[in-house]
Parts: sequence; structure tokens; C-alpha cells
Amino acid sequence: MARTTSGNYDALAWVQDEIKQSLSDALKALTRFIDEPEQKSVLDQCVTQLHQVNGIMEMLSLQGAQLLTSEMMASAIALRDDKTAEKSQSQDSLLKGLLLLPNYLKLLGLELEDHP
Repeated sequence: MARTTSGNYDALAWVQDEIKQSLSDALKALTRFIDEPEQKSVLDQCVTQLHQVNGIMEMLSLQGAQLLTSEMMASAIALRDDKTAEKSQSQDSLLKGLLLLPNYLKLLGLELEDHP
């Protein structure tokens, strides 16, 4: 028998502003790293913000968003530690994730308003 899990979408509305700010801070850190690649320490802030968002996604049981933030965090750590073969591809993927995740979370909230 398949087990289904539903996220806590009501709580998502409560923390959406905090998530948005954390993702914005992570994006700023990443863009600073892209502009100044020798400043690897700015990726620590990106990792910290993604870790915070990942914890929120875990608490809210939003498994898809949690998986994405886990992968984004792993990419940021790999970039920071020079453990990635394709640096520009990793940067691009991380950048896209940081831009798309807020929209995805916003859509989750809108879908709930449309379908109680």
C-alpha cells in the first residue's frame, strides 16, 4: 500500500516571508561569488541560508522543495570546496534553483486558495 504525505501548506503561509528573505540572501551571496570567484567565503552564507530553508521544508513536509534545497545546498558546498568539475554549470543550476523555488512555493499557496 502506498503511503501518501501531504505538506503543511497553512504553515507555509506563515513562514513564506522568512523563506523568501533567506532565498534572497542566498542569491545575493551566490551572485557575489560569481562576480568575485576568489571570495569563496561568501558561499558560507549561501549554504547557511539554504540550510535554514531546507529545515523549514522538512518541518512542513514539503518533500519536493526539501529535495531541491538539499541539492542546492550540496552544489553550494561543492562550489565552495572546489569539488565540482563543471563550475559554471553548477553555478547556473544553483542560480536557477534560487530563482525558481520562491515561485514554486508561491504557486503552492495559490493552489490552496483556489482549492480549499
